[in-house]
Amino acid sequence: MKARMVRPCSPLPLPLPNRLLVALVALVALVALVAFVAACGGEAASGHPADVASNQPPIASVWRSRCGACHVRVEPGTRTREHLEDALGRHRKRVRLREEQWKDLVGFLATRPAAAQ
Repeated sequence: MKARMVRPCSPLPLPLPNRLLVALVALVALVALVAFVAACGGEAASGHPADVASNQPPIASVWRSRCGACHVRVEPGTRTREHLEDALGRHRKRVRLREEQWKDLVGFLATRPAAAQ
């Protein structure tokens, strides 16, 4: 009797729909990972002076934690006081801050008069 050659077991290839599902799951995981890494590294790595918390007023921590959750965060010194008061007036319906915090936030974000710069 002749000895038969036995091939090693190899997994059967996945049917096409399963292969597409595996590829889709891998793609979604990759996109989620990239988004997570980008979100974690953006603020502290920017080097923007507003990101340095050591010499910022207390309202800066509110600005860092609350502003930008729904939109692109407004950087200090990029808007006029009038523009900020108008825009933040609309935000008062959604964001709960004390009146003193609203005033501090406008003061922190508003452009400085030319003489004060």
